[in-house]
Amino acid sequence: MSGDADARLRRHFTHVQLIAGGIGGTAGVVATCPLDVVQTRLQSTTVKIRRTHSNLAGVGLVNGMDVNMSSRPFSGGIFSYMRFIVKTEGLTALYKGLGPNLVGVAPSRAIYFAVYSKTKNFLGMAGPLSTSSPIVHMLSALTASLSTSTLTNPIWFIKTRLQLDFRSTGVRRKIESLVKEVYRKDGIRGFYRGLTASYAGASETVLYFVAYERAKETLAKFRNVSYEELNSFDHIMGAGISKFFATASVYPHEVARTRMRQQLYHPDGRDLYTGFFQTLKKVYREEGRPGLYGGMGAHLLRQVPNTVIMFVTYEAVVKFLSNL
Repeated sequence: MSGDADARLRRHFTHVQLIAGGIGGTAGVVATCPLDVVQTRLQSTTVKIRRTHSNLAGVGLVNGMDVNMSSRPFSGGIFSYMRFIVKTEGLTALYKGLGPNLVGVAPSRAIYFAVYSKTKNFLGMAGPLSTSSPIVHMLSALTASLSTSTLTNPIWFIKTRLQLDFRSTGVRRKIESLVKEVYRKDGIRGFYRGLTASYAGASETVLYFVAYERAKETLAKFRNVSYEELNSFDHIMGAGISKFFATASVYPHEVARTRMRQQLYHPDGRDLYTGFFQTLKKVYREEGRPGLYGGMGAHLLRQVPNTVIMFVTYEAVVKFLSNL
């Protein structure tokens, strides 16, 4: 193959990764948005909400609502909380933050898959290790995760703030007002709250991709077929099991990230959560181990199907576009 042909093939491969990653990520987000809202709420300090006309109550102000951190209602389950949200805020409240999600998921997943694939191929060609090596998978996943987190954190920050808005549909907060308020108070750095927790979360991504690649390899050997011959059920099994393992292993970083992005202050105006390790220590000291795993049920219930949908769609789009 000539140099020009080889370069065209690499560009085509990169474009395929970008398109497939974007489409796969979008499909997963739309399907699981209500669970994303519930997960974010349960990860936050807002464990009990009651209407108030006060501008400051309890430990601080959370989007105009009075917060009581001393009890944990909705113990009946995730779906009872979803019904509560619909009853108090309307059906569309289950899709709060969907706008930033849709805006961010395509470039986020596209960047991730493109960086992951290019890094894996580069390491496989430039070093002594093959592209199937777990070390190559780990380094590729880490590079992709850190790159994506840095570039897209402002989008996810806005999404989290919108999902923590408990007002009814008629008085829902607008993105423009939120952006102006954050910029006026904290400047550009305000949109990067929770970034250190996202960096810490790269460990989950590393664990996931290593497990996913290993699962595909194991399935291919078991069925005596190549990667390309694995079917949709194989990808579902590999993606689901790998995501469950990775998420359960390092979940507390999710809680820390949500708390750091929350609009919650001491009565004297200081932020309650100022850093990744400070947040983890504070949550553990005040709420114990259950606090570090708040919302994990909703997270797994969302992430596993979301990941399965994303990867099955991704693999299908890659296969389709590669044959064009």
